[in-house]
Parts: sequence; structure tokens; C-alpha cells
Amino acid sequence: MACKVQLKPVACVWAITFFFLIFWLIPGCDSPYKAVRLNPVKLFETKNQNAVNSSNPSMETRQFLRLMFLDKSYSGDPRQTIGVLEQKVRN
Repeated sequence: MACKVQLKPVACVWAITFFFLIFWLIPGCDSPYKAVRLNPVKLFETKNQNAVNSSNPSMETRQFLRLMFLDKSYSGDPRQTIGVLEQKVRN
């Protein structure tokens, strides 16, 4: 009888460990990326958009402005923001 009493806590620990591992691993099996179908024409137009052929800057320029925390100031006053960037380049 004493032997059965000692096995129950060990079995319980194994069961809890097993279920913990299963519930810990299952969410990791889901992919964080999803495929979204894009319109090729719209993608081409967006990718080739720049200040010359539209009223918006290119994707690379917008990304640079976001990285430099200048996107909001550019949307408010683009000329002043370009002047600030020009001064940074000259100094």
C-alpha cells in the first residue's frame, strides 16, 4: 500500500508536466505570418510612386521619415522638414 501512495504524487507530477508542455508548445505551432492576396496593378503603382508622379513621397522616403521621427512634421509642413534635413546633411 505504501508503494501505491508514493506513486500517485510522482504520476501527478508527470501528468502536470506533460500537460504544461503540451499547452506551452501548441501555441508555438501556429504561424505568425499570413498570406494576403494583393492586386498586382495597385502594388506596382504604389511601389513606383514618388513625389514626381504623385503628391505623396515614395515608400522609401516615408520609411526614412518614420525612422527619423519626421513623418508628422512632413505632413504638416514639408518644406520646413526638407530644410531641416538639408541642414543636417550640410553640417
